[in-house]
Amino acid sequence: MYETKFFLTRRQEIRNHLRSHLEEYILISTLSEENGVHGYGLISEIKKRFGILFSASEIYPQLNKLEENNILKSNIVHQNNGKPPRRVYRPIPIRTLRYLKQKIGAKNYTTMGMNKKSAEIFNIGLVELPPMAVGIKKI
Repeated sequence: MYETKFFLTRRQEIRNHLRSHLEEYILISTLSEENGVHGYGLISEIKKRFGILFSASEIYPQLNKLEENNILKSNIVHQNNGKPPRRVYRPIPIRTLRYLKQKIGAKNYTTMGMNKKSAEIFNIGLVELPPMAVGIKKI
């Protein structure tokens, strides 16, 4: 029983952390995907990676807000096989990096904008960004 309680507590901790940093996670995902991302793809990625299911009502408002603030841009992509078109989001790189820097503040470490705890939870290696490009100190 203790293991189950610990698992649920840890799972809830990860969900809460993801929720509080969802905007950053979305931006990092858009920066790392060459072809852009779509809402369902983000939901699937989070589910696959963390075993936590976010609803469309949690993801799409974040995407829309980032687009309204000119941090992301989107376009409609028509699919083959009669599937409905998708809205694909792509970063405006310099604006996205500036926004991430502003959101988290200048740190001595970065994971394309995430703090160290996020990097540990997301199991992402720390990445050094060119300091002149975004004004973040070197690791």
